[in-house]
Order: sequence, then structure tokens, then C-alpha cells
Amino acid sequence: MKADSLATRHQPLATDPSPLSSLPSPLFTVRTPTAVVTDLGTEFGVECDELGATTSHVFQGRVKVQLAAYDAISTSDNTFGEIVLGENESARVEKLADDGGSRMILFKIQDKSASFKRHLIEKLDLLDIVAGGNGLGRLRERGIDPASGNRDLAFTYDVRGGDRQYHWIGWHPLIDGVFVPDGGTGPVQLDSAGHVFDGFPKTNGEASCTIWAQGPEVLPVETAAELAKQRQLKQYWTPRPEQLMPERRGLLGIHSNAGITFRLDAMRRAFPSVAPSRFQAIAVLDDVRPLIPEAEAMVDLWVFVDGQMKFKREKLRFQDGTINVDVALKSSDRFLTLAVTDGGDRMDWDTVLFGDPVVQMSPVGPENRKEGRPMKE
Repeated sequence: MKADSLATRHQPLATDPSPLSSLPSPLFTVRTPTAVVTDLGTEFGVECDELGATTSHVFQGRVKVQLAAYDAISTSDNTFGEIVLGENESARVEKLADDGGSRMILFKIQDKSASFKRHLIEKLDLLDIVAGGNGLGRLRERGIDPASGNRDLAFTYDVRGGDRQYHWIGWHPLIDGVFVPDGGTGPVQLDSAGHVFDGFPKTNGEASCTIWAQGPEVLPVETAAELAKQRQLKQYWTPRPEQLMPERRGLLGIHSNAGITFRLDAMRRAFPSVAPSRFQAIAVLDDVRPLIPEAEAMVDLWVFVDGQMKFKREKLRFQDGTINVDVALKSSDRFLTLAVTDGGDRMDWDTVLFGDPVVQMSPVGPENRKEGRPMKE
């Protein structure tokens, strides 16, 4: 008998007492013909066979299983037609042949859990997050205004004046905010917790272009050159996509002067069985010389964790090629910040491309799951 199964993990976002917190998200629910399985903050599997019988198994956390039909028949242990399952517990809901109602059966892990294939999250995709996803999908071709934090549904070259303020983003739980770095006005705020950095160079206080999440497709050089001359190139271009995107995820483009901060603490809450352990990407100054031969550019690239500089590359030029960015993350880290400044020259052609940008996730041991600490090796 064939059966369709689904294994998933999901953490409903709890209301944060901080005034900067987003609203809690609705509970995640899987519905089948015989049952309603509601996530209470967990990793679980659901299987439904051709007759409508539903089996649920909890790997971690809790789920609530309810009989779908109002006239369903339940066992004496489940008077109200529902049960809450804990870790390594399973329940099966099946139809009764005589009256069409349903019954619920609770059994141990060895009875059914082997039929579920547990998928361990190894990486969160920052392109998917910037485009509006949760880091597990392949959303692309969306971006963020670096001066305001608003969503950009279309790429734009517009120059946007910064107001020297940090702009918290309320529309995405895994993104904290954006800012326009200008060291000429003093320390720059990097995240909503108030961490600041006073080592940025003086800039003109302006940002250019959308912070953009792009797929791996690259236009032919002739087409891209013509569009670039008309300032109608609506995607980033690179002469070495194989080196920059070995996993074929795509490109995150950040033009000077701009910074974006991601919430590592929210990632731990959203995926409690794993925790951020590294930020990794392959970076390059977008070499547009095959498109615009006279182009010249120079940028500074920065990576911060909780306001502390973890990576810096000053005076990055076209001829420097790709550089590997690999930053370790601790269990107590809350914020990851990426920033690009203009390197002391003009802003023209100052786009840094992050190829295949991901946050590596490490398994969390049972004793550390509540705190979200990576499991010791």
C-alpha cells in the first residue's frame, strides 16, 4: 500500500517582550482526511495512506493530533478526540469500517518511526531569506531597500540617501535591519540591540542599488553589455559563475554603502534541533569590465558578529578575484552583519557579490536544545 509522508520541523515564533519584536506567527498545521496535526514547536513526521489513515511521529518537541471528523469515535484515553505527543511518541488515526468514524491509537517509537526519513537542516540559505523565505527554500529575485528596509520587488540602481539611522525590519523574523555606513558622523549602529562600530571610513552617506537575491543564471556577455550601457541590467553579472557559485545557489549583491543584519537568535528558535555555527560565502567585487571596459571600482568588505568585526577586506578591486569568507559563530551570538563601503573612491560599480551565501547549522545535543547550543564534538 502506498503512503505519502511529510517530515518537517517548525518553531512558532513566540512573542518577544522587546518592542522591536514581530507578531507571533500562526501555528503550523497539517490536515489529512482523518486528522489535524498541529505543531507546538517541534520536528515531526506525518504519513497518510490511500485509505486516509494518518500516522504522526515526533522527533523533537510536541504536536497535537486531533480527529478531523466531529462525529469521530475516540478511545477512552482520548475522550475529546485529541492527544499531545512528545518526543519519540507516535499516534495513528484510522477510520472505523462500521460507521465511518475514526479512532486514535497511541504507540511507541519502534512501531512506526523507522518509516519516517528525518531530514537534518545543514544550511540556511541567505538568498532565500532576503527574498522573503525561511532559509530552506529557493526564493530569488527579490530584495531590500538598504536605506529604509522596505521590500524591493524589482531591482533598481537608484541612489538613496541615508539618514544615519538603523532601520529595524519588521516584516521578516530572520532579518534584523539595514543601515547606510558612514564613519564620518561617528559610531554606526549595526543591530537592534544597539551594538555600534566606530571604524567605518567616511563615506558620502548614500547607498546605491537594491540588496538583491539573484538565482545562478547569468546573461551572455553581449546581452549583459548592451543592457548595462542602457542601465537596464536587472540582474548581477559575473565572468566566473563556476568559481563564485559552486553550489549553484545564486548571488547576494550588496552595493556600497550598505549593511544588512541577520538574526542568529531567531534562527535558533525557528529550528531548535540545530544552531548557527558558521557564515560562509565566496565574495568578489562584481567585475563589469567585460561589459564596461572603462569601469574602475574599489570597496571595503566587512563582516560583524554582535558588533565585533570578524572579517575585513579593504581596497578590494576587480583584479583581486574571489575571496573565501568563513566566520565562526558561537551559541551566544545573536546578530550577523554584512556591510560594504566605497573604499575611498566613487560609488560607481561598487557591488560586492556573495556567491552561495549560507549559515551553516550544527546539530544541538538534547541537553542543549532549549538554549540552542551546538552539540560538542
